Amino acid sequence: LADGSGKLARRLAALLRDAPPAGAFAALEVAAASAPRSAATSRLAVGTHTAPIDEAWFEQLELEADLQLTAMQELALQECALDNASAQAESLKQQLGSVQSRMNELAQLEQGWSQAWAAWLEEQSLPRALTPGGASELLREIAQTRELLKDLTFISQEIAAITQDLHDYEQEARACLNRHPSYKPDTDMLLSLKQLKAASEEQRLLEQRREQTERELASVQVDIEASEGDCARGREQIDQLWRSSYAESLEQFWLNVREHEERQAALIEQKEAKLLLTTIFGRDRVQEAQHSLQACPASVLEDERRDAENRLQATALELNELRDRRGRLLHEMEALESGEDHADRMQRAQSAAAVVQRQARRWATVTLASSLFRTARAKYEQDRQPGVLQAASQYFGQMTDGAYTRVSAPLGEKKLLVTDRDGRTLDSSALSRGTAEQLYLAMRFAFAAEHGQTAALPFIMDDVFVNFDPLRLRACFQLVKDISRQHQVLFFTCHPHIRQAAQEAIPELQLIEL
Repeated sequence: LADGSGKLARRLAALLRDAPPAGAFAALEVAAASAPRSAATSRLAVGTHTAPIDEAWFEQLELEADLQLTAMQELALQECALDNASAQAESLKQQLGSVQSRMNELAQLEQGWSQAWAAWLEEQSLPRALTPGGASELLREIAQTRELLKDLTFISQEIAAITQDLHDYEQEARACLNRHPSYKPDTDMLLSLKQLKAASEEQRLLEQRREQTERELASVQVDIEASEGDCARGREQIDQLWRSSYAESLEQFWLNVREHEERQAALIEQKEAKLLLTTIFGRDRVQEAQHSLQACPASVLEDERRDAENRLQATALELNELRDRRGRLLHEMEALESGEDHADRMQRAQSAAAVVQRQARRWATVTLASSLFRTARAKYEQDRQPGVLQAASQYFGQMTDGAYTRVSAPLGEKKLLVTDRDGRTLDSSALSRGTAEQLYLAMRFAFAAEHGQTAALPFIMDDVFVNFDPLRLRACFQLVKDISRQHQVLFFTCHPHIRQAAQEAIPELQLIEL
């Protein structure tokens, strides 16, 4: 009991230290009155007690005291918060008054501005519902419209001027065409102008060629005059040469030339013989022989010459026999001395022959393989061409009426080859312009047919038949008719004869004049 009383005293002292303001005692009393009390619990009297005090009662009292203390603390915090909220509310009331005053001023200003805006709209004959932002946009659109009207007026004037110029040009062109003898009034003026332009261009080229020919002719004339002068000088030199050579004709001149050449050759031979004799016999003996020859009669010298020639022939025969014998002996000696060398040479010859035979077999193998490779490549290029090239071959053959039967691409090369009906293969660069354009068109048709299996896209052509003759033009339009069954075909042209050919080949086509 003493311990319980001590705890209770300490709790009450704490309550007194933390006592709330006077306004909180009423709530404390209400909370204390509402605390549960047990009828069986003994009453406590100051200074006296009639029964023992239950420990549970002290614990309950301690718990209630803690609850009351907590409630008083929370109540104190709430009263502080209430005071702060009251101060904030008073401040907000003052701010609200200021804002309302400002709003009244703004409302008066807005009313004045609205009246001024309404008066301006009425003055400008504009709708009353128009806002300032809308008016700004309207003014901007009005300014743009004025600029557009100015541009439209300027463009209209330009169109009128161009139309007048075009009309004047057509009149002048028609007048020029009427003066031309080959012009027919019922033909198309544009086509006639193009024909006249082509004729004029051809005439200009002919005029240029004529001028070039005249210049070349003048140059040739100058060369001819120079050549005639050279010929005259040459004839004079020939006449002078004949006079100096004592010849009256060309035959006599050449005869003198040959005699002169023979004389020069004889002099050279004489000089060489004299030099040879001097070298062999010496200068003194040669001079002595010359004196002897000059002193002897001619008949004696002739006899001696014949004797010397006979001895010389006999000596030559003997010398030839000796040379033959010497050659045979040398050959026999070499054969006897080089017996081993002969065997080595024979062995090397056999080895060389074996090497040549191996190389010959290798050459034959390589040549045969190369021939087989070329044959296989030609066979592959002929039989295993892509579907696009096969289709292009068919289209190209139809366009050219069978003049060309096949389109191929060499293996490993970026070029196209065509084969004509005679089996000759030509490069695409060797074709004429019209035939090359037909080959290009056949490739386009082939690509369209190849890709048309997945997506049938429109096929557009712009005057691709201008270089075709009438026969191939009709054949191409027949192909266009076949392709139009799978693709939409758009064909543009400015040539009446192409339009007529298209209408004849495809009666159901839709013609649109632009």
